[in-house]
Amino acid sequence: MATTVYEVLNLELQDGTEVLVRPLDLKRLRKVMKVIEEMNAETDGDAVNEDDGDNLTFLIRATKICLEKQLPELVKDEDKFEEALDVPTIWKILEVSAGISMGGPNLQGGAGLPGLT
Repeated sequence: MATTVYEVLNLELQDGTEVLVRPLDLKRLRKVMKVIEEMNAETDGDAVNEDDGDNLTFLIRATKICLEKQLPELVKDEDKFEEALDVPTIWKILEVSAGISMGGPNLQGGAGLPGLT
């Protein structure tokens, strides 16, 4: 019997969809990290900017990458995807899939999203 060295989490999304979240393979992790780097470059080191919605857009893009393998149909439908998520669930998916924590240095204390610093 094989032993896993990582956390696997069974999550239920807002629409009732269940998904097994596990760490990303390196190919997808690189894509997520690129999105996070783009977000950090856009905020230019500011913990809070006037377009907090833009940061959320980056986080949604990163979450899509995390779930594209398990939930390809949901990821393709922008409206249904956003209806299935909430901010705490996005953070948990990013934490388990990409090792990014809510207050981690990569996200500059919550990516400038209200209530997440």
